[in-house]
Amino acid sequence: MQEKSPFALTLIALRKQKRVSSQQVADAIGIKGTTYRRYEISTEPKLEVLVKIADYFGVSVDYLVSECRDNNSSNSVFVCENGEKYVVERNKMELNNAETKLINTLRSMSDEDMRDVLNFVDWKNAVRK
Repeated sequence: MQEKSPFALTLIALRKQKRVSSQQVADAIGIKGTTYRRYEISTEPKLEVLVKIADYFGVSVDYLVSECRDNNSSNSVFVCENGEKYVVERNKMELNNAETKLINTLRSMSDEDMRDVLNFVDWKNAVRK
């Protein structure tokens, strides 16, 4: 039996976490079920499909293709550009409805509006502390 790639293991873990079938994922991103199932074995998709998969699971493309994590643990290890490691709990990686709505709204904003929102968030965090 062929050993699964880190990418395939990540897809399987995300799908199981979301409690959906491979066919449900395929339908949601607009590809054939057999094509998606190949991704869970060894094939890596084109960038446009990677983006759709990342959006569906609420993760980044970097997360999908990164080999810097232990798929068997309850935590995911990421490596920053400076080599510093940090851990994100898997249950905090899936976006809730409010977070998804916020991200979609932010993506439609102008650069100026985005700066305003970021300034507000920085201010809000400073007030909370």
